[in-house]
Amino acid sequence: RFMKKFKNLSMPIAPPVVRFAGLSETPPSEQDTIALARHDPAFSSMRCLGCAAKTSHLVLQAAMQDAVALAVQKGADPDLMPSSGLETDSASIPVPPGVSSWVQSVDVLSEIVSDPFVLGKIATVHALSDIYASLSKPLFSLAIINLPETELSIQTNQLTHILAGALLAHSQADVRLVGGHTSEGGGLSVGFAVTGSATKLPAEIIPDKDKDYRIILTKPLGTGVIMAAHMRLQANAALVDDAISNMCQSNRLAADIFMENNIIAATDVTGFGLARHAQNLAMRVGITGCTIDLASLPLLDGVTDLFEAGMISNLHEQNQLAVTIHDDNSQYNSSSAVLFDPQTSGGLLGVFTAKDAENAANALVKTGHRAAVIGQLNRQFSGIKLVCRG
Repeated sequence: RFMKKFKNLSMPIAPPVVRFAGLSETPPSEQDTIALARHDPAFSSMRCLGCAAKTSHLVLQAAMQDAVALAVQKGADPDLMPSSGLETDSASIPVPPGVSSWVQSVDVLSEIVSDPFVLGKIATVHALSDIYASLSKPLFSLAIINLPETELSIQTNQLTHILAGALLAHSQADVRLVGGHTSEGGGLSVGFAVTGSATKLPAEIIPDKDKDYRIILTKPLGTGVIMAAHMRLQANAALVDDAISNMCQSNRLAADIFMENNIIAATDVTGFGLARHAQNLAMRVGITGCTIDLASLPLLDGVTDLFEAGMISNLHEQNQLAVTIHDDNSQYNSSSAVLFDPQTSGGLLGVFTAKDAENAANALVKTGHRAAVIGQLNRQFSGIKLVCRG
C-alpha cells in the first residue's frame, strides 16, 4: 500500500501566466513574430529539458539570417558564410587536396563579457587557438551555444549577435562555420568544435644536448585576474577594454611566424596558466625543466597592482598546486602570481633554438604582437625555475 502511493502522482494545475502589458501587441503583418509570441516557452508553466531544451527553429533561422547580414556588413567574406541548410542532421565537409592528416579540438566559454557580439568573437578566437597551437590550419567548425531561458525575441537578438561576432572571426581566419547545436537552460555559453589539417606532422622530438632552446610568448598575461576584478567591480574600464582586445586578437599570424622560423613545439596558454603550460611543453620536448625570467614577461596594464591588492581568479590556487616551482626567493609574490593566472584566448607558447627565437620575436613585435622571449629549457631539474634578470 505504501508503494502504491508513488505510482499515481499528481501535480497541482499551474495558474495561467499573466503577461506584462504590451508583450502580445505585435504588428499583424509579422506573422512569424506573432507565432513566436503566442507559443513562447518563456510564458509556459514548465520549461522542458533534454532535447526539448533547444532554441526553436524560427529563432535559429531568424538569428542566422540577421547574423550573416551583420557579419558581412562588418567585413566578413560572403563566400565563407554558412549555407541555409544548417538545420540538417550532419555537416558534409570536402577534403582539401593534399590533406593527409586531420586535427580536431573543442572549446566552450561561459559569458566572460556581456556583449554577445564580442563573446562570439572571443569564443571563436579561443577555439581556433588549439589548432594553431598544434601547428595546423583550421578549416571548419561546429557551433555549440547554450542560451539562458528567456523570451524568444531576446533569445533571437542574443543569438544573432553571438553568431555575427563568431562569423566575422571565422571569416578573418578563413574558416567556415558548417553547423552546430543550440540549447537553452542555465547560463550563456559559446563554443566551437574545430577541424583542421595538419601542416606540420607531429614527430618525435629529439633535443640536441648542445643547443640552447628558448621559449617565446606571443601575448601579454593577465586576463584572468582582470576579469575576476571586473566581476567584483574592482577593475577600471581601461583595463577591461585592454583585456578584451587581447582576447579578441587571433593567433593566426603568430602561428604563421612560428612556422616560418623553424618552430620545434608549441602550445597555447589558457586556463591552466603559463607555468603549467610551460611545464607541459618542456616535457613534450623531452627536457623536463624550464627557466622563466619574471622580468621578461609581457603583462597587461594594471595586472601587478591587482595581484598586490590580493585579487586572484578562482582557478589560480589550483594552477599553483599543479606546477613544480623552484623559486630562489622561496616565496610567491606579485611578480610570480601571474604564472598561475588562467588565460582566456591567451597567446601561443613556442620552443625555438636561440637564433630562431630572436628572429621570431622580432617578427612578432614588428607585426603588432606584445611578444617576448621569456625563458629557456633546462636539463638540470624538473619543473619551473624562476629568475628575475631585469
